Amino acid sequence: MKWKPFKIKFSNVICNYGGGGDPAANSIIVLLDKESQDYVASFVENIERLINASGIPVHVHRKDQEPFHCTLGVVNGSYPINDVIDEINRKHPVFNEYPIEIYSFFSTSPPWIFFC
Repeated sequence: MKWKPFKIKFSNVICNYGGGGDPAANSIIVLLDKESQDYVASFVENIERLINASGIPVHVHRKDQEPFHCTLGVVNGSYPINDVIDEINRKHPVFNEYPIEIYSFFSTSPPWIFFC
């Protein structure tokens, strides 16, 4: 599979309550917009097909997990998360105004490293 750069845009900042499996931790995340979600989901499905075709089974498909997003931070349950999210969405609409070009991707295992 040949890499081809693509652009994504984000939509809005939300809270993923209990993110990461810890019910006391809440993740502040920014989701991809619908068009970007659809594109990236299709891209990953193609990669999963190639992995399966090579004889390596994919046991947990990306489509069965949470939507593509970027985690901005993780806070405890006492943090005023709703106020913060409202403030970010009101004062920083940059998340949904400007596309980001993903021109390469690689990982040496977690942590994942993206270049934009």
